[in-house]
Amino acid sequence: MAVDADLLAVTTENGNATSMMAAVVSCTRCVVGTDCEGRGATLEALPLRSGYFRLSASSDDVSRCPDAAVGCGKQGVSSCGDCNSGCRGGAEPEISLANGGNGFGAGATCAPGLTGVYCMLCEDASAIYRSATPTSLPTCVDCAEDGLLLRTALYALGVAAIVIVVLLVLEALRSNLPERTQARLVRFWQATKPANKLKICIGFYMIVTKIEEVYQVHMPASVRQMLSIFSVGVSFGLGSINDILTCVGVRGFFGRLVVWIFAPAVVVLAIAMVSASRLACKGTLSRRAFLQATLPLVTRLLFLLYPLVTNVAFEAFSCHWFDGGERGFLITDVDIECTTEAARSVEHEQVKRLAWIAIGIYPFGVWLLNAALLVGARKAIVKGKNTALSGSTTFLHREYEASFFWWELMEMLRRVFLVGIMVLVSRGSITQLVLGIIFCLAYLLIQMQASPFVDAGDDYLANSCSFAMAVVLVCCVTYKIGALTELTEFKRLGEEQRQIFHVNADVLTVVLFCSVLGALVLSFAILLVQLTQEAAQQAREAKQALARRLRYKADMTEVAVPPLASTRHFHTFLSHVWGTGQDQMRIIKQRLLEMMPTMRVFLDVDDLEEIGDLEGYIER
Repeated sequence: MAVDADLLAVTTENGNATSMMAAVVSCTRCVVGTDCEGRGATLEALPLRSGYFRLSASSDDVSRCPDAAVGCGKQGVSSCGDCNSGCRGGAEPEISLANGGNGFGAGATCAPGLTGVYCMLCEDASAIYRSATPTSLPTCVDCAEDGLLLRTALYALGVAAIVIVVLLVLEALRSNLPERTQARLVRFWQATKPANKLKICIGFYMIVTKIEEVYQVHMPASVRQMLSIFSVGVSFGLGSINDILTCVGVRGFFGRLVVWIFAPAVVVLAIAMVSASRLACKGTLSRRAFLQATLPLVTRLLFLLYPLVTNVAFEAFSCHWFDGGERGFLITDVDIECTTEAARSVEHEQVKRLAWIAIGIYPFGVWLLNAALLVGARKAIVKGKNTALSGSTTFLHREYEASFFWWELMEMLRRVFLVGIMVLVSRGSITQLVLGIIFCLAYLLIQMQASPFVDAGDDYLANSCSFAMAVVLVCCVTYKIGALTELTEFKRLGEEQRQIFHVNADVLTVVLFCSVLGALVLSFAILLVQLTQEAAQQAREAKQALARRLRYKADMTEVAVPPLASTRHFHTFLSHVWGTGQDQMRIIKQRLLEMMPTMRVFLDVDDLEEIGDLEGYIER
């Protein structure tokens, strides 16, 4: 129906501009994100601010774009007029329709080359979407021009080269260092347990680097850059695999999820096949040998990969909702429309079915696998015996007290809950963050009471990481509140009322930065303290051992043991009746090594690997 132009020029009694539903000739207050300061704004041509989006020209549901705060400079703001969001604002539905060709983004012009919900899709389906940065708008780049595949290949070759060099250096050190020096290094390693601290830090950063994505929080640029570095470290650069898959023709969330499901399984199968083949070629293939060769690698691989697959799988259930839930689009792939009560999306249903398979295999399947391994080895672990199964699964229990050999299962549940299950809980809301905080505090309380680690330093580090995780989530809640205070409506409050909710973004950034970096700093500090203590202990023992050295009477020089043909040979052979004599032989070996530290002493309980080859040991 035609609407008189004078009727469109409507203001409220207090002078605030309003927009109007022309079809029914009614007025309503302009919502946050609109720019209808003048008179005569209509729903069909409702002008939007930069960083805001609505689904169509007939919708009054204006939503803030996920990248609305990028480029605003000041931390804690939800959006600004000069942000670098792909949602450029405006009131030109014909332009937006031309960009998208599907009606998405009507009334909100996208940046060049972008289209779709929140302007987060590329017009060229084969192009790579590059997110907004503090200095540039989001763009779409061609795979060939970007050189992503070449950079990925060079990165993989670089990582492989570093690994090979490290292995060669370690082998050279092992072959050339004196046995006494090697023994001291082994003692340092056993006393400080750096592998345990590294594992704790990796578990911490696996969660912290996903908080911004899972909880939909815009963190300060400095913190984001730091987290991106840690993210590459804990995921070995697999975070950019989506772009790589796009370049090789695997597009859309469904295809990516298929790759994430099968890739780890293929790697595990390859490890098992290579291990079995190598053992078969040596003629030593047995159940014990296969477990010892395969399980250590598999448990470490799954430790790194299952949180990534978990996060990807749970993304299938999280959607952007518009118009009161009438329409929704998958957050991780806005090209997929979500199933609603009124309409069923075939593509979304397929994605959800595949996601349930991934969830069953990885977060829950891997947890059940580790539980079965630990239960199977529990008797040997509790008694301190080194069996084929307990020795092959040391990665799962070596850092914990024997009574808490199962604590790794608790760590797995925490990762699954915070980066997986929490995706389903009002994503992006303060409720989601508060539930995450409550969970972190409850876990910290249980962890402090249990003190499950053998080493007290590991307990301190794990407790500190759990506390830092809760602090990060509290900071995220404060950022949410700070973003709310930047709204125009909030600024109409009095100065005293505004101060109540004022957030000092700079102080909060320092707190967040310290919390994220604190785990790494604390681990180095604990390691340094333990190294100092171990060095002092070795110095005391060295002084005591000098009195026990075997020396020549003539000149009091130490007796040197003759060289051996190989490291498989021994200077002395000690054995005993299995029923008795074990403790006595242990003391004899200890005393011999105190008198001649470089002597190679064979003791069956330490060095006998195959009972059938006992004569071979005697010959050597």
